[in-house]
Amino acid sequence: MPAVNEHSGTLAVIGEATFHLGAVSRSRLTLSLAGPVRTAVRELKDAHRHTEDLGDVASEKFGALVIADLDVDDRARLLELDMLRLVDKDRTRAEYRAAFPKGLVHILALRGKAEETELKATMKAVRAASPELARRYADVPVLAAAATAAENEWREAEAAAGRAFVAERIVRLDLVRQLQKNEGALLVVFPGKRARVRSFFRTATSRRRRKSGSGAGTPETP
Repeated sequence: MPAVNEHSGTLAVIGEATFHLGAVSRSRLTLSLAGPVRTAVRELKDAHRHTEDLGDVASEKFGALVIADLDVDDRARLLELDMLRLVDKDRTRAEYRAAFPKGLVHILALRGKAEETELKATMKAVRAASPELARRYADVPVLAAAATAAENEWREAEAAAGRAFVAERIVRLDLVRQLQKNEGALLVVFPGKRARVRSFFRTATSRRRRKSGSGAGTPETP
């Protein structure tokens, strides 16, 4: 019987299916069983490759997001230091409280659009307190917008990778079901010969080889 089921991973299912392909392709009695499996294996490999590709894209987008967040946070820290110099390190001054009403830590804890919105309000207060300081940190809103865009791109990439993973699971289940159908067909081809039918599936064959002492030291395929 197939060693795989609905809980098996893609590589395990492909491994079982390719072994099965070799087995059923050896005889005219079973050759017709190879076609559907071969097609299903190809589809699963394509789906798995697509999932991995989109996962790589999501990882790349996340890397870009991390740096975008650091860039805007670093500039916000420097801006706050210069605001403190402007108010002689007195955080109770109206200029400072207008720019950082909840403090710098509050801004640094925000992400994406929320941080961008907060920093826009900060820059408005900075412009009122010191046009010179506002000119020096004119890149803050630009960096904040870039961080928001990076977060949106990462979210979209993660969603696409998630959809690909679900699609791959469906294709994988199709292949598992095909292997199970082939087992039923083999029981018809070899009536009453369950040991022979088991030989068409990898785990059963591997188990017999270990019992007989051949293939010693070869780990069982999960």
